[in-house]
Amino acid sequence: MSISRATLLLLAILLTTAVSAKTIYVDDDAAGSGDGTSWTDAYAALQDALAAASSGDEILVAAGVYKPDRGVGINPGNRNVSFSLKAGVILRGGIGGTSTLSGDLLGNDALDFTNRGDNSHRVVTCTVGWAASPTLDGFTVTGGCALADPFQGGGLYCATNASPVITNCVFRDNIAQTGGALYTDNFRSTISNCSFINNVATAGGALCTTFDVRACGT
Repeated sequence: MSISRATLLLLAILLTTAVSAKTIYVDDDAAGSGDGTSWTDAYAALQDALAAASSGDEILVAAGVYKPDRGVGINPGNRNVSFSLKAGVILRGGIGGTSTLSGDLLGNDALDFTNRGDNSHRVVTCTVGWAASPTLDGFTVTGGCALADPFQGGGLYCATNASPVITNCVFRDNIAQTGGALYTDNFRSTISNCSFINNVATAGGALCTTFDVRACGT
């Protein structure tokens, strides 16, 4: 049986991808070298792990609270910074407890949403299309406040044609003009086994979408 050169090339690409894919560790209590190669030497800031990740990698995030304004080169208190999902990267939380992505940068949120002026506009963002969908799995996303420009997606904002896979997540206590927990613009995605609790918006407190969403178990 002969094997074409195209088939051999495809196999080589797949093998190279499999070999190069790595697991990156994040733990806000880690006290090791901080290079992300093990739980002992985990990154303390999730932003640093995202910066180091490439397509095919998996980022494992230990229980803890992670804020977008923490990481190398990021100014603390910057409301415009978010956790940006990367093409082909799996972001998996809930390791040993609850992994929280929080826009409550100063840790002072009141339950009635009255003091959110210093919170992240958007906690998580995604601009990656379906060809290399990122995965967000096992997180609580909270504290986003998109009441000023940008006005959409306090918890998670999906840009035009972005198609993340979102599973086993809790969206809680986010606020926006549109899409308090989640805003999607002309995208296709799967939302699986997620909960939306106490999110507020003028339109779509839990979810506002302009396209198709496959939702199951939410």
